[in-house]
Amino acid sequence: MSSMELPSPRPIGGLRLHSLVFVTNYQPSVVDVAAWSNPDSRVMLIGLSQHRSLVSAPNVDFVDLEPLIEATRDGFDSSYVCAAVSSCEWAMLTVRRWLVLSHHLRTLDLPPDAALACFDADVLLFEAVAERWGWLSQAQAASDGAWVMKSGFTLISPAAVHRFAAFIRHVYALPQPQLERLMWRYGTHARLPPALPKKKRDRLRPWLVRNDTVTIFNDNELVDAFRALSARAELPAGMRARWTMGAVRPDCVPVKFAKQFYHQDGTSGLEWRGRVPHAPLPNGTRARVCFIHYGGPLKNELMRTTIARWRQPSIARRQPSIAG
Repeated sequence: MSSMELPSPRPIGGLRLHSLVFVTNYQPSVVDVAAWSNPDSRVMLIGLSQHRSLVSAPNVDFVDLEPLIEATRDGFDSSYVCAAVSSCEWAMLTVRRWLVLSHHLRTLDLPPDAALACFDADVLLFEAVAERWGWLSQAQAASDGAWVMKSGFTLISPAAVHRFAAFIRHVYALPQPQLERLMWRYGTHARLPPALPKKKRDRLRPWLVRNDTVTIFNDNELVDAFRALSARAELPAGMRARWTMGAVRPDCVPVKFAKQFYHQDGTSGLEWRGRVPHAPLPNGTRARVCFIHYGGPLKNELMRTTIARWRQPSIARRQPSIAG
């Protein structure tokens, strides 16, 4: 589909939340937490068939990821450039999942005013997304989508998903000099790790490294480029979308760097009240947590610890409560 054939996005101020969406090949431990926090919303899990039985919430709809991966190989696998010092397979999936989502959405009969909340598989959600949508639809009414944080949580219209997917294919079809300029312009620049295994170093194109600095370019950087190029009218009109930063809810706090609440002995600074964690504030009180985003080498261990705690609401309720 060319950019001229892409559907026109409808501003989120006129849309209604339809589904929470996870596209992942990870073990989907976070999905039940999101489904429990949003019992009146449908949760779409696009994942591996062997993980289907691990999700028990009744409001989760499972979609097999593997056929969608096959359906999106057309031209993408051969044109994709790995710009990451982590696993290239993982980096490629962070980009491909938007193609997968766009492809699957085209098979659904969604209402014209539908909107989606899209999550990474390392986000534990403890809020009702419909409430955040209420804040967002007023604060960012003219946008076609919004990052609630720079990675992991996006509220967006399906038409904007399609335009972003078209942009991804456009980027990786660029001639090498243009792709190089775009990646260095919008990429995340990092020192090339001296101990980077030779196999990973060899997979990097030489033009991705300058003076021991490498440019990282995954889906977050693609969103940055898409937002900026759309705003500056540097993309064809039929491919642009207004994608802004999300509104801040005043009644809960996001935890964007989970490790700040975990200590070396494995204990956490979070306090649990039922199944909802509360984080300490600078004024000495505590506030309900909207979501926790995990990252870094210990993220899987920290997620498992938090989910195990979440599964013990009766124990958590017996903890003393601190006002705030």
